Amino acid sequence: MSNFSSIKNLEILIKISTKAIHKMSYSSHSQWLFERICELKDKDNLSFEKIAKRLTDEGIKSARYCTLMSEHVYSAYKKGKKRQERLNSEPTIEILRVRVID
Repeated sequence: MSNFSSIKNLEILIKISTKAIHKMSYSSHSQWLFERICELKDKDNLSFEKIAKRLTDEGIKSARYCTLMSEHVYSAYKKGKKRQERLNSEPTIEILRVRVID
């Protein structure tokens, strides 16, 4: 027989934390640029300098429509990866208190 058969009310306090709740959206250009940089970095294994040169040669500008330099490419890559990690992270769940209420 269960120990819970006589319980009428059970109070459980749960804390759920997530980093994915704050979703600032990228502009379509920023999202496209990040994906293109990832493709050149992760698939083609190009340096940030070579990526900047290739994109500049293709006439592509930064998210703020400046000429792309390796620093811009590195920053977009690093920040975009952190954003992906944050948005794809699993929430943490903690049971803070369990009590029987008569």
